[in-house]
Amino acid sequence: MTAPILFAADVTPLQDTGLYQLAYAAASPSRREKVDRFRFEKDKRLSLGAEALLRHALRSMGYSPGCTDFTYGPQNKPYLKNGSGYFNLSHAGIWAICAVAGCEIGCDVEQLAPIDLKLAEQFHPEECADIYRQPTEDLQLDLFYRTWTLKESFMKATGLGMTLPLNAFRILCGKTVSVIHAVDTVDYRFREFSDLPGYSCALCCAGSCTGAQLCILDMKELLLPEYASCR
Repeated sequence: MTAPILFAADVTPLQDTGLYQLAYAAASPSRREKVDRFRFEKDKRLSLGAEALLRHALRSMGYSPGCTDFTYGPQNKPYLKNGSGYFNLSHAGIWAICAVAGCEIGCDVEQLAPIDLKLAEQFHPEECADIYRQPTEDLQLDLFYRTWTLKESFMKATGLGMTLPLNAFRILCGKTVSVIHAVDTVDYRFREFSDLPGYSCALCCAGSCTGAQLCILDMKELLLPEYASCR
């Protein structure tokens, strides 16, 4: 794999009972257990949609998803056992996403919605100041969500996840996004995507993001019977 790929799909079609049952039947036992624990149907759909994307992504990397074994990092981040590829999942609103790359990778998607901007005070002080310096509330909100998705993608790429404090590193949202951190000596690179209207979406790679692309898929096509039966 020469460049990261971010797969995305709208999970709304899973409101159809038949498609939902197909997605559930195709899911791994651990995913079904997770889905069963969710209280709300929207969370069930997002979780099933994320794994459907992962199965597609693994196929794009030459794996047979039903036979792929995973190992887990210290913070329970899953990895392919043979170490020949990396992936990460995220979901919000109606979108599930799955990033794959030949290096450590993290991704995040967030639905844009009004929030209390005091939440930015959890960020690095300079990030918070950058947000409050924006001249309008809309611009403040936009920078908040950009910062949040970039930060979470970085946290996931490091393998530390939410154990890494939000104020322990700083995202620089310039023309080229960068990060100031003391986690390790890796040169992390970022890519943002504006193709999902009403959402902020970002990925972070422990290596080059050159050529990174977003591939929007149709959830119905992912869950055709022949697709499920080839697991």
